[in-house]
Amino acid sequence: MRPINWELIPEDAGLVLITTPVIPGDGSVFIADFKDTKALVYKKTGNFLGLSKTRGVRLGGYPLRMVDGVWYIEEDLEANKNIQDLQISHETLCLQLIR
Repeated sequence: MRPINWELIPEDAGLVLITTPVIPGDGSVFIADFKDTKALVYKKTGNFLGLSKTRGVRLGGYPLRMVDGVWYIEEDLEANKNIQDLQISHETLCLQLIR
């Protein structure tokens, strides 16, 4: 896990994968890196949560790719179109294996 570093977060359609140590926790999220085996998933859709510099938290998924030790995902445009106001709480999230 790495603290949020805005220099690592792309401005384009890609998203940096985010994670947390435990759910429920203190609400802190981190960038998923090469040491992480699990990342945050939105239970209602099964999508990973990713962070965009210009659009905030977005739903994303495969393909997952690692660049310089940081996990990145592709935004799921269909899922984000269907959910206009993403309501996130520890009840709506789980940790899922990164594969």
